[in-house]
Amino acid sequence: MQKYSSSDDGHRPLPLRVALYVVVVMSAVSLGISCEAGTVSSSEQNNTPYLSEDLSEFQTQILVDGEVTFAEAEAAYLGLIACLNQAGFEASGLETDEQGGFSFITRDPPTSQAPVFNKTMTRCEEEYTSAVEAAWADATATSPEEEAAFYTEVASCLRRAGLAVADASPEELARVFEADPISYDECLDEVVAAKGG
Repeated sequence: MQKYSSSDDGHRPLPLRVALYVVVVMSAVSLGISCEAGTVSSSEQNNTPYLSEDLSEFQTQILVDGEVTFAEAEAAYLGLIACLNQAGFEASGLETDEQGGFSFITRDPPTSQAPVFNKTMTRCEEEYTSAVEAAWADATATSPEEEAAFYTEVASCLRRAGLAVADASPEELARVFEADPISYDECLDEVVAAKGG
């Protein structure tokens, strides 16, 4: 079994990031999804950085207004999973976390089918999630102020645990992580839990 998840968009500077997870299952037929390429005007492209002339019609319809809702992101992952299932690969295990992330599980294909699976995954992602995932990550990303406050709390927790932490800079916290990953993970989990994650 292999777990696929949407990942943090890089706003968190440390090796252990609070990840976004998404999981969804539904058939592409029930979503009314077509596999045609979308047509996007130049003015629409200028309004939304994720739109391009070669983007699928499915993703274009989601991104054309410049916003991605939770329901739209979920529909994209449902489409991806349905696409994999329709190609003969098992995808399931839907999960959604409090931060709006998505993840799903696929059954590992036989070694001989791995290249076909990889091509199918790429094709399905291009149809349903490639641009939507990036737009959703940006829409749900923490602000620099929220990120700084989060890591200040992690640094405070580490100090309470008896570790010497000079400040909450990415470099300092990375140093502490390398020196004591267990304490770092415990503090990270504690701060995430305190924030309702």
